[in-house]
Amino acid sequence: MDDFFYGLSSWTIALTILALMLLAMEAGFRIGLRGQASSNPESRSQISTVLTSLLGILALLLGFTFSIALDRYSGRSLAVVNEANAIGTAFLRTDLLPEPARSDARRAFADYADVRARMSVLTWNQKDERIAMQARVLELQDGLWRQAAEASQQAPNPATTGLYVQSLNEMIDAYSSYMAELLRHVPHLVTLLLFAAFIVSGGMIGYSAGLAGDRPARATYLMVCVVVFLMYMVMDLDRPHRGIIQVSSQSLLDLKKSIDATVPR
Repeated sequence: MDDFFYGLSSWTIALTILALMLLAMEAGFRIGLRGQASSNPESRSQISTVLTSLLGILALLLGFTFSIALDRYSGRSLAVVNEANAIGTAFLRTDLLPEPARSDARRAFADYADVRARMSVLTWNQKDERIAMQARVLELQDGLWRQAAEASQQAPNPATTGLYVQSLNEMIDAYSSYMAELLRHVPHLVTLLLFAAFIVSGGMIGYSAGLAGDRPARATYLMVCVVVFLMYMVMDLDRPHRGIIQVSSQSLLDLKKSIDATVPR
């Protein structure tokens, strides 16, 4: 379910919702025309009240969903910066290691920063490359940890190797936090409820217009397009590495350049 739902582009979802909402408006309009003869001012007033309430619920759901998606986006952006800082700190603390562990660790960090920088700019469709780089990241983490363990046994000093081990552990945790942030999305139930509110609201707009004997005004269609565009923004914020809104990887790219300038490749 997750692979299918989050594999769809934001534009595909938004255009599908727009089409369903317009179909619901047309169906509601035709049903309203059929019931126009038997309607009265009281029933039309009641329908208008129900429509106003539905649009209020739609606005509330849209605002709530947008807030969740924006929070997820902010969390991913912060996770990238935190990981870059953690990698940079651990790299600097390689100076506390004795040789030859220091040189080995610095070369491994150069490879690690390169892989993470390239991995951060992959799109969602580059699945094979992403899986291969994730495996490479774990391999490099394991190698760095083994080097740190050996250095700690050779020079068990908490003020030198101990600080390096601590920063290395924080770097690994930062990567895990970043990967966890990528998997945090707006709950399916909330998204589906928002979709249902869109379609039902469209049907009620058309039905109200049908009872009045006239098609919805152009301003109504403009409102529908604006609301669907906001829905697109929500979906795009909630889907990292695809769409228009992307989490900046500049901190990782800058870190790679800094390490490459320090460690000869």
